[in-house]
Amino acid sequence: MIVKYTHRAKADISRIAARSHIEFGATVALDLEQSIRAVGRMLADNPFSGMSVRQRAGVRKVPLSRYPFAVIYRVLANEVRILHVRHTSREPW
Repeated sequence: MIVKYTHRAKADISRIAARSHIEFGATVALDLEQSIRAVGRMLADNPFSGMSVRQRAGVRKVPLSRYPFAVIYRVLANEVRILHVRHTSREPW
């Protein structure tokens, strides 16, 4: 499947990388961004691998293993659309 990132998701990734760069350095920021992108690549092959979000019909999420973020997405006919990347300690989306 094709994976597409919404403008919001792209902005989330840029903001997360910039903040991580400031707080933790370039190496951590790069690894975090690569971890988010790796989830996108994994979803291309396994689009239903994420857990369903109860509050949002048709929306799924995959938590990152090393970082406190989750990739929020929706599976459409021929694509996986990454909607948002959220810190896991924030209120539910």
